[in-house]
Amino acid sequence: MRILWAFIKKEFLQIFRDPSSILIAFILPTLLSLIYMYGINVDSVNINLGLKLDDANPRVVSLARSFSISERRSTMTRTPCTAISSIPNFREP
Repeated sequence: MRILWAFIKKEFLQIFRDPSSILIAFILPTLLSLIYMYGINVDSVNINLGLKLDDANPRVVSLARSFSISERRSTMTRTPCTAISSIPNFREP
């Protein structure tokens, strides 16, 4: 345990001797913490979500319905037949 404390003391003395080490050890992590706290917004509001259903499986349809119930999302669900017919200027070969 004495060796660990001696190592910690040596590292702190080395950090405080060199001004660039102070910047790397203390100032940059603090700055990054502030950026992450105030700069990144994780609240999602008004998400447009498009679903293409290839299968009429009841579990898949239930999942699609659960997405469309949310107030924060607007969901557009298409099956393969309705997806092709809804494309503007689409001509079948």
